[in-house]
Amino acid sequence: MSPPHQPGTSRRRRNRRRRHQRPPPEEEQKQEILRSDFSEEQMNGEKNINGILSDDLLSNIFDRVPVHDIYKARLVCRRWYQVTHSHNTYALLFNKYRAVFSMGTRDGRVEITKLRQQKTSVAVTDCSELCLAFAEGGNYSELILSHHSSEVVLNLPSLVTRSKATPMYSWGVSCARESMDLKVVVYIPPDPYTGVKVDEFHVLTIGEEDESWRVVQAEPRVFKYKPVLITAGFMHWVLHDDRLLTMNLETEEFTESSGPDYSIGLSGEVKNTYLSTGKRLSLLRECGELYWEVWEMDPRMFAWRMTGDFSLEEHRSQFESTGKDVALIPVGWVKYLEVLVLCADLGENTILIYNLIKEEMEKMELPCRVCYYSIHPYVH
Repeated sequence: MSPPHQPGTSRRRRNRRRRHQRPPPEEEQKQEILRSDFSEEQMNGEKNINGILSDDLLSNIFDRVPVHDIYKARLVCRRWYQVTHSHNTYALLFNKYRAVFSMGTRDGRVEITKLRQQKTSVAVTDCSELCLAFAEGGNYSELILSHHSSEVVLNLPSLVTRSKATPMYSWGVSCARESMDLKVVVYIPPDPYTGVKVDEFHVLTIGEEDESWRVVQAEPRVFKYKPVLITAGFMHWVLHDDRLLTMNLETEEFTESSGPDYSIGLSGEVKNTYLSTGKRLSLLRECGELYWEVWEMDPRMFAWRMTGDFSLEEHRSQFESTGKDVALIPVGWVKYLEVLVLCADLGENTILIYNLIKEEMEKMELPCRVCYYSIHPYVH
C-alpha cells in the first residue's frame, strides 16, 4: 500500500466548531441543508418514539417499505436516524436532465418510482435531495449546492482552480462518519489550457466558520472517465492501473490501495467493476465468460474478502436473442448481495435485473433513457 497523501493541517483539530452561538440568518440556510441537523424542538417532540419503537419493529419497517418512502416520511428522531444509517437499506438513484427516479425493493420485488422533476447533475451525492452543479450563467469556478425539498440553494465559494476539462461525475458530496460534517469534494484533472499538471482535489466543509476550499494535489493517475464511488465516510477514485485512491472524509487523508489478488489459474482478460453498496465498496470481477466473483472491501483496513460468485450462462438467451455476443456491464446494486442491475445493448431504456439468491433474471423497462454513469446508490 502506498503511503497516504497528507492534505497538510489535520482536519481533526479544525472539526470542533463553536455550536453554542446561534448562527446569523445567512448561515441558517446552510444548516437546513445538513441531513443530521436535529433541533431541540424536534427531539422533544419525538422523545416518546424513542421508547416505543423497538429495533426489531424498525427493521421490519425497513424490509417492507422502500427506501425512498422512508426518506420522504421524515420521521425525525435520533434513534431512527441512527438505525437507518446502520441498517442495510439500499436503493439506486437514476439521474436524467432535470428529473430523477429511484429503484428499490419491497417484499423481494424490484420497484421503480415515478419520474419526478428536480434539478440534477452527474455529480454523485449520498442523498437524493442534494444536487451539486455549476451556477447558472457563471463560469467553471462558480458552484451551487441545492436541496430539493427545502428549495435551499447555497452559493459555494469560488474554486481556486477552474477547468473546462473537469468531469463532474468525479465530484462527490457526503458526510463524515463521526462529526457528520457535510463535505463537497471536486476533482480537477490536469489541464493544458490552465497549466495544471497534477490531479487536484478541492475540499469544502458546508457550514464551517472559515468556509473555504482546501486543495490537495497528487500525481496525475485518476481515471477521469470513472465516477467517484461514495461509501460510509469515504470517497474512492479508480486509478489508471485499476488501483484505488480513497479519501477519509473525517481526516481528509488520501490512501492508495490495490484490489484483491487474482485467483490461481486465471487466464485471459479479467475485467474489474467497482460499485458502491452505500455502506462499503464492492468489486465485481469478470473472470471468464459470464462468470463473476464478488468482493467487498473494508475501507478502514483496505482489506478485501470474497463474498461469493455467480454465472449468467443459463440466462444467455435473455440477452443474446439477436445471436450476437452482448457485453454485460454491472452498474449497481439494488439490494447488496441480492439484487444486481446490469446493462446490455437491449434498447434505449431496458436493463437487466439479476437476483443472486433466486438465480433469476428479468428485463425491466425504465421510465426514460439514462446515462449509466449517473446511477448511484443512496441510503436512508
